[in-house]
Amino acid sequence: MDKNMLMELQKSNFQNTVWKGLNMLRLKEEQSDIDCFVALAAMAYVTRKNDFAQQESLQSFVDKNIQDFTTRGFLLTFIGEYWKEILAYSTSNGKELLASALFFSRTDRRRVAGVGTPSGVNALALQLLNVQEGETLTDFCSGTGSFLVDAYLHTGAAKLSGVEISTQAIIAATIRSWLLGGPLHLYQGNVLTMIRDEYQADKVFLNFPFGAQSVETCPPDMKFSNLLNGISRTDRAEWSFVLSALSQQKVGGKTVVVVTLGMLFRMTNGAMKIRKAFVSSGRLEAVVVLPGGLLPYTQIPIALMVFSQNNDSVRFIDASQFGEQNHRCLDLSEAELQKIRMAMQQDSEYSGSVKLDKFKEMNYSLLPQAYLNPLSITIEKGVPLKELSLSIKRGANIMARKLDEMSCEEPTHYQYLMLKDIRDGRVSRDLPYLTYLDKKLEHSIVNAGDLLISRNAPFKIAVMPDVGAQQVIANGNLYFLHLDAEKIHPIYAMLYLCSHKGMQQLNSVAKGMTLQGVSLKDLEKIEIPMIPMNEQMGIVKKYRDLQEELEAAERQIESIRERMAGLIGGEN
Repeated sequence: MDKNMLMELQKSNFQNTVWKGLNMLRLKEEQSDIDCFVALAAMAYVTRKNDFAQQESLQSFVDKNIQDFTTRGFLLTFIGEYWKEILAYSTSNGKELLASALFFSRTDRRRVAGVGTPSGVNALALQLLNVQEGETLTDFCSGTGSFLVDAYLHTGAAKLSGVEISTQAIIAATIRSWLLGGPLHLYQGNVLTMIRDEYQADKVFLNFPFGAQSVETCPPDMKFSNLLNGISRTDRAEWSFVLSALSQQKVGGKTVVVVTLGMLFRMTNGAMKIRKAFVSSGRLEAVVVLPGGLLPYTQIPIALMVFSQNNDSVRFIDASQFGEQNHRCLDLSEAELQKIRMAMQQDSEYSGSVKLDKFKEMNYSLLPQAYLNPLSITIEKGVPLKELSLSIKRGANIMARKLDEMSCEEPTHYQYLMLKDIRDGRVSRDLPYLTYLDKKLEHSIVNAGDLLISRNAPFKIAVMPDVGAQQVIANGNLYFLHLDAEKIHPIYAMLYLCSHKGMQQLNSVAKGMTLQGVSLKDLEKIEIPMIPMNEQMGIVKKYRDLQEELEAAERQIESIRERMAGLIGGEN
């Protein structure tokens, strides 16, 4: 297929064509596997292009033209089972739309929930990799080849390789490569264990499956691999993917990895050591933080880490406010990609470079807001918490042995609030009971309406509910603020602090060697934008209405689960 034509098709509105094909598959068997959609689009395109009217004609064409045994066998079987759907799909869509859906749809289950890397993230990664004419590029965890297709169209790479463990994904990528004329070199295998010479490349891209829980083995020759010892299972899995990709990058090359934000600041000892090693050795070149919602299967923010050699500083770009809505999810626009391109070259309100000696005092956190000028976080009509609070206190530190002595199972008038009792912005109603209240702890009693903020990241924020005559003691890991009711409503304060800008402020002042925490002095400086009380109350009402809807939905879910559990017992 002609590159220029495909680059134009990439800009077309082909989403309805994608949904039409997915619905055909769902009606057929109530599911749509990654290889099935690519196969449907590919076979419909071939049928339309060659004017095939018979199943046997399409099967003969595939048998003659596809060399890969596994892919050929899959397609021959698929045509036999889905010929009616292929014919219907080919006649209900134009040839160009079928090609667009085939090559640029992200029905690509290389991520856990079934979609591939968005086109904007692919474009940004290619921009950061800066692939030159004649260089080689490898995509680790290459899925159905979406990134490699974009690389084929927009770079002059001499060789494009992909490594993927899923047979379904490899089949789909092979189909795409076949219709492009075979430019992709695809290998099936585990990127953590199957390190081979053909994977070596000047430029490497990695978008690994988030949520991997453990890694049994890793390549023995990986630099920094000894740092994996002692890391928690989740951390070890994440960093093992990163190290594996880096081990295949040629000297003088570059690697770009899609990561979760937790990898940038998680304060476990092992994760800190790995980040320190990357920074101190000059391997880390840049970190670009992106907004939540770019990946269609999750709202969590992501970041791109850029690795090269001999860096004496790290460039940070906070693009967390970027992104435009595009087919139910965010994507990066051409203008935003240009802004990031410029931010890689010069400082701005959301970008800057940090010398290596600065990282030690920040525990080798790699969050941009920890280093970029905090004054760049502009809060319109912002008022410090100190001016909005009648009192700001820290909870009581009670020794574990003492707490055991005071605790009891029977209900009393005294309860103890710990960090684990705050979840999703709500305080649990099932707090542990205390047999008595030491007078020394009375200063740590939390009242209804107090704003609760955890001392350490990741920050938990909630408003203390009304618990009647109960007296609740806050744990030492919590601050509780008694706000001036004439100036600010605690729920409005909570909602703001839970927002991106609120969290940005908290993270910008977080410090500590083992845990990132906020001091009382720094907490007092956090600003909240002031709006009239009637506007605050409007926001509070909407929040409470949504809370009621959420609680009703949770009760309904619990009821359904109980009914499901009773099915075997014969209950209705």
